[in-house]
Amino acid sequence: MSAAVDPRDAVLQAAFPTVPVPRFGALPDLPVGRKRLLVASDGLYLEVRSTALHARLRLASVDTPHGACREFLAPAGGRLDRNWIGKLAELALAGGESEVASGIVLGEDGWRLHRPRTLSSSGAHVTYRDDFEDDALLVDMHSHGALDAFFSSTDDAGDLARPGPYLAVVLGRCQSRESLSWVVRFVCAPYLIALDTERLTDLGCL
Repeated sequence: MSAAVDPRDAVLQAAFPTVPVPRFGALPDLPVGRKRLLVASDGLYLEVRSTALHARLRLASVDTPHGACREFLAPAGGRLDRNWIGKLAELALAGGESEVASGIVLGEDGWRLHRPRTLSSSGAHVTYRDDFEDDALLVDMHSHGALDAFFSSTDDAGDLARPGPYLAVVLGRCQSRESLSWVVRFVCAPYLIALDTERLTDLGCL
């Protein structure tokens, strides 16, 4: 006799299922607004999909008897034009030693910059009216003014407060274009996955 499934486990599995990747058949498409864990031949993958971004990234390596799958980051409409990253850099440079915040979101006519209203800003912080729509968010950016680009513990908490998926970007050393630095990561709570320009390109994002 099989043990009864605890209702709480059933709810968890329905909301965030773990799915073996078929070795011979096809993996069903993931609907918008859902996420799942995939057990593939070479490891455990997270797959998640919003209106703005469809992503699949490997979380851990392990050999299993299941089928293969691939990693990708697929913004709506295909690869993101790198000019959008340049526009975020221009905003950070214009802020100079004061931190600024902005983002890339999906609108009715495609991608657009969204700069929320700043409430206060200095060389060590920026607070703003957070009116980003989570499902339309692709990139959440803020600068660190004259400081180097890095993710602080405050950034960790702020990023994980959103459900994801999206890309978080920090721009630093914003005194000049020559000194500008940046870090980027994929966010889907509770996961924070470090990336770089090469990985973003290889995964199909840029």
